[in-house]
Amino acid sequence: MLSYREQVPEDFGGASDFPRSGRGGVEPYRVAELRHELTSIVTSDPFDTTRQADAVLLAWSILRECGFPSFGDIRAKRSEDFCAMIPAELREAVSLSLDTVGWLSYAPKPGQFDRAAQMFARAVALCPLDLGRLEKFAIIAGEIKPEHICNLAHEPRRQAQTAIGFAIQAAKHIEYVLEESFGISRDTLNESSGETLNQLLSAVSDEGRHYLARVLRHLAHLHALQADFFKNGVHAGKAIAAGCSALQIVGLPRGVAECVRMLEEAVKEQPPREVLGDDLSLVVSALDSISRGFHAKWKLFHNQAAGRRSEQIDQLCDTLEAAWLE
Repeated sequence: MLSYREQVPEDFGGASDFPRSGRGGVEPYRVAELRHELTSIVTSDPFDTTRQADAVLLAWSILRECGFPSFGDIRAKRSEDFCAMIPAELREAVSLSLDTVGWLSYAPKPGQFDRAAQMFARAVALCPLDLGRLEKFAIIAGEIKPEHICNLAHEPRRQAQTAIGFAIQAAKHIEYVLEESFGISRDTLNESSGETLNQLLSAVSDEGRHYLARVLRHLAHLHALQADFFKNGVHAGKAIAAGCSALQIVGLPRGVAECVRMLEEAVKEQPPREVLGDDLSLVVSALDSISRGFHAKWKLFHNQAAGRRSEQIDQLCDTLEAAWLE
C-alpha cells in the first residue's frame, strides 16, 4: 500500500450548527486538553510508535466529544456538510483527529483504505493549508483503487467514480495550496521556460523546495489518473506540466527531451543512485506521470511524436527503476 513507483476555505458556520455530544454538548476545554495531548504524541521526533494506539484513542475521544463517535457518523456527512458543522475554533482539533485515525489506523489496512480517503477528504477540507495533511491525502488519493471502495463492492461503476473523485479533490486542494501558500499558479506550471517558477523558488527554503517537488510529483500523478479515466487531453497536459515542474525543482532540465537525454548519458557513466541520490524515486515517478500524459495525447489525438516521447521516457524509467529496486 502507498507505493506508486515509490512510496478558498469558507466560513462554514458557527457553534449553533454543531452536533451535540452524548454528554449534553461540546466541551471546548476538554477538546483542547485532548488535542494538546494528541499533538504531543504525533509531533514527537522521532514518532514514538509504541504510543500509536494511544494517539488513535485520543483522536477518537476528540471526535466523540465533537459528536462523531464512529466512522459511519463521519461518512454520513459529505465533506462540505461535515465542515459546516464544525466551529472554527475546533476545526484544527477535528482535522488532526481525522488525520491521526486515517493515517495510523485505516491507511495501513487495504480493507480500510477507502476509510482513510474519507477521513483525509474531511481533514483537508477543514484545514486546507495544512501541508502535511494535504500530502498524505495526495498519497492516498493517488493509491486508491476502485476495489478499495468496499461499501460499493457490487457497483463497479460507482466504485470507479468514487476512487477518481478522491483524485479530483486532492488535485484541487494541491492547486489551491500551491497558489495560496507559494504563489504558484497554473500558468506558472505551464510556462515552458520555467522562469517564473525559478523566481518564486528563490524565496522558498530548502525544506519548502523538497515539499514542492514531492507535491508536484503527486499532482502530476493525480492528473495522469484523470487523463486516463476521462480520456481528457487537458488533464494529460496538466500531468506533463506538473511533472516537468517537479523535475525543474530538483535541478533537472524542465524540457522533457533535454532531461531524458541528460539522464540517459549520465547513467551510462554512473549508477542512477549516484546520479540522482535521494531524488531517484521522485524523478522516476514524475517521469512516469509525464509519460502517461504523452501516452494519453498519443491515443486521444493520434499524436505520433507524443507516442514516441512516451516510449522513450518509459525506457529511461525502466533503467532508473531497476537500480531503485536493487
